[in-house]
Amino acid sequence: MSQRMGLVVFLSILLTVWGCSQNKQNAASDFSSEALSSKTDVAFNMALDSAKLYFGLGDTLAGATLGLSHGDSLSLFNAYLKSMTGENRLSEEENELLYGSRDPFTVTVTHLLNQKAGLAWSSFSHTGVPVPVFAKGVGAEDFNGYYDNTDIPKKIIKLAGLNNPSQRAVKYMFLFIGDGMAIAQINASEAFLGTDSLRNQKAKYLGSLNMTSFAAAGMANTQAANRFITGSAAAATALATGHKTSIGTIAKTADHSENLKTIAEMAHETGMKVGIISSVSIDHATPACFYAHENERGNYNNIAAQMALSGFDYFAGGFAKGYFQHYRDKDPEGDGKDIVKEMQNAGYQIVSTKVALQATPKGKKCWAYTSYDKDAALYYNIDEDKSARTISLAEFTSEGIRLLNQPNGFFMMVEGGKIDWACHANDAVCAVREVAEFDKAIGEAIKFYESHKKETLIVVTGDHECGGLTLGFAGTGYNSTFQILNHQKISFEEFGEKVASWKKAKGDMATGYEK
Repeated sequence: MSQRMGLVVFLSILLTVWGCSQNKQNAASDFSSEALSSKTDVAFNMALDSAKLYFGLGDTLAGATLGLSHGDSLSLFNAYLKSMTGENRLSEEENELLYGSRDPFTVTVTHLLNQKAGLAWSSFSHTGVPVPVFAKGVGAEDFNGYYDNTDIPKKIIKLAGLNNPSQRAVKYMFLFIGDGMAIAQINASEAFLGTDSLRNQKAKYLGSLNMTSFAAAGMANTQAANRFITGSAAAATALATGHKTSIGTIAKTADHSENLKTIAEMAHETGMKVGIISSVSIDHATPACFYAHENERGNYNNIAAQMALSGFDYFAGGFAKGYFQHYRDKDPEGDGKDIVKEMQNAGYQIVSTKVALQATPKGKKCWAYTSYDKDAALYYNIDEDKSARTISLAEFTSEGIRLLNQPNGFFMMVEGGKIDWACHANDAVCAVREVAEFDKAIGEAIKFYESHKKETLIVVTGDHECGGLTLGFAGTGYNSTFQILNHQKISFEEFGEKVASWKKAKGDMATGYEK
């Protein structure tokens, strides 16, 4: 009996070894540019050349860390096949876990570079971790500690005396919101800025950010009224009004029965100037929550039309999605408005160049935007061929200070919105560069503070974390090589457009592939 059992075990092992050998041979035969090029118009080795050119992957002359293992190449192969044909050897569950709803080849390229640097992601979506709060100026110490995000505007309202002007301690208020930004995004940015090839360096591992130099620091919870993991509309409503609301709601109660007064509206009512700035469209969830009230964040035309009704003094950054015909047609009341005409009729000077913005006189209400992408947002900073032609977030902030500065004071909200978008795509390099751009805008507020120390408060926070970014990857042990991140030359978005062009050259062959 024991001899028979031993024979069965031996045969089982032999069959397993033979099967593994056959699988390896099949994988090797499948893993070839010839096999792939029969299905696609661009050979796989050409795709690898692009990954090397734009991300440094496979460029061992630039650093051994950038070399591609067989496992790396197999991951790229599966992702490329999915991008080109909609099919690969993975299950749909595996594809969803690896790529989310993004372009598979682009996601895999950015993931590999991130991992080789010692960074990793756990999600393509928001997470529920607390966000940091930094404060500088009058009453900054009130922002130390651990509290809810609804407490942030309440503290500002109290210090600015918006409910009781006789108790006003702060005349100039800045609220900076990094969308999708938590401690990991900030720390990764400092690590990136501390690399040898960048000049913003003060220590061996960490570069310098304005926000982390603030003496007061706290942490805030971010949960929405009806979900633990918040969304930008619910989070921005909390930061704008001091009240929780439901997912997708713009500055209204969770049941949509009442409008919630925003800190910007309160400041406006007391005679302060008000400015709303964002690197994404000016009618996107975060900026919208400071001037609009809407049941659904996707009603862009309705939201954008409320800029003119607000009477606020300065809107700047991205264009308005609500102006696009698609969103006019989707207007729930069926009366889609021409947002540009609405703003002109309300007395706003509309400018789209740096020269025109700088020439705008004080006292004139202004809507300033710059060159924008298909979503009416500023281009990613890393895409220098596009971003170099635009007005930067820091410049919008600087000009806003000039236009808003007056004896009664002002309130300014500035959002770094594309941090979140980069994190949704798991593009660490793009994200940290957006954090750095956001931080430059904070620098403009600090310059103003230096001349108005007894009357100014600057608060910096995030609305939620995005992507589950971690500093540390099991594949590298405890080693980090942040300097290799400098090999990435373009954003995930621009690289994804290149991948899409390869696929288009062959025709739409995909089945079940969502860009």
